[in-house]
Amino acid sequence: MTSTLKVAILALENASAFDLAVPYEVLNAVRLPDGRRPYELLLCALEPGVPAQRLTARGWEEWGVLRDSHTVIVPGRPVDGESVSPDVLLALRRAVHTGKRIAALSTGTFLLAEAGLLDGVPVAAHWSLANELVRRHPSVQVCPDALYVDSGSIVTSAGASAGLDLCLHLVQRDFGAEVATRAARQLLLPLQRPGGQAPFAVPDHPTLPGTSRFADLLTWINDNLSADLSLYAMAERCGLNVRTLSRQFPRDIGVTPQQWVTQARIGRARELLASTDLPVEGVAKAAGFTSLSNFRARFRQVVGLTPKAYRASFHDR
Repeated sequence: MTSTLKVAILALENASAFDLAVPYEVLNAVRLPDGRRPYELLLCALEPGVPAQRLTARGWEEWGVLRDSHTVIVPGRPVDGESVSPDVLLALRRAVHTGKRIAALSTGTFLLAEAGLLDGVPVAAHWSLANELVRRHPSVQVCPDALYVDSGSIVTSAGASAGLDLCLHLVQRDFGAEVATRAARQLLLPLQRPGGQAPFAVPDHPTLPGTSRFADLLTWINDNLSADLSLYAMAERCGLNVRTLSRQFPRDIGVTPQQWVTQARIGRARELLASTDLPVEGVAKAAGFTSLSNFRARFRQVVGLTPKAYRASFHDR
């Protein structure tokens, strides 16, 4: 593909300034081997504005430009903010139905869902908003760890910086890895980041009612992660037999007792790696892991990074 592609960036009310800038900066950095710019970038706003460099501002009355665009980019905006104009939703539906590619950055996914465009569609969502997206739109299929998801005509990213990953992916999809790699180097970015959202997500244990029969047990677990936390020890602690604990705990908490313990221990390990200079062996022991190799394997399985790599990225120096 060598022809120029028109990309419409929707400047919606209260749109994230970062989400508006990212597609412009990434796509504007792309050059074909002959030096040509392959993207024509158009900013579609509710009201005409002043063009910024090569980014042409279009007024609301010119939203017909979407008909001529190859890709429409929807920026994120506050999920609890005012609803957008019905005309915006209609324009998005028409864009999809006429074969346009739609790329939603961060919470722009909520807008696509509101327009009814994501029923049964796999999407990316920021880890802190994934549950809210599903609550509002149960038919959406959230891929919880993905930085971005390409579902063909609809591409979505998880959060602010994931928009960079998404835009570089679009370049690679349109013009190949060589062109995308050159653009990534120009921007001092990796073409594809390893892993997903797991290293960044804050562990989120369920909030339990004060009357939960397991509230005291969970407090004791969190205060004694280095202790014997076998099923037998936990059952004895709350005065139940192992079979009853194994049956009732998942019903009340949503995970098995062993899964809860692993989550709690990994969470403690993350805290220690980020806030202390304990060696990895000391972190493993303090978090309740008796085997260093098992700790490393479990940590990488849950977080997506090795303990050493996690500390290098998140240590509070």
